[in-house]
Amino acid sequence: MAQAPTTSRSIDDDPGLGPGFHPGTPRAPDQPASLGTPAARGTGFTAVEPAEQANSAMPSLVAAYGLMWLLLLGFVWLVARRQARTEARLRELEQALLKPPPSP
Repeated sequence: MAQAPTTSRSIDDDPGLGPGFHPGTPRAPDQPASLGTPAARGTGFTAVEPAEQANSAMPSLVAAYGLMWLLLLGFVWLVARRQARTEARLRELEQALLKPPPSP
């Protein structure tokens, strides 16, 4: 008869956590500090200085905004031009309808 596997009773006995995670075990140099003990990680506030060459999205935002306005104004201009042509054609047709038909 097969014996049932035993379950871990403690976090220290859990093989899935890997080495270096158990309390009191020194952290290996290649492991991140977050895997060490709480005392090794530290709990103090550390200010982060902004990067010297931080890329700003402002030039891209301004360019996209300007492009959208140009596209909108171009569309309005095209619609106005077509509207003027349609109105001129409509006037021509109205005048043609008001003329008396040619006599035979």
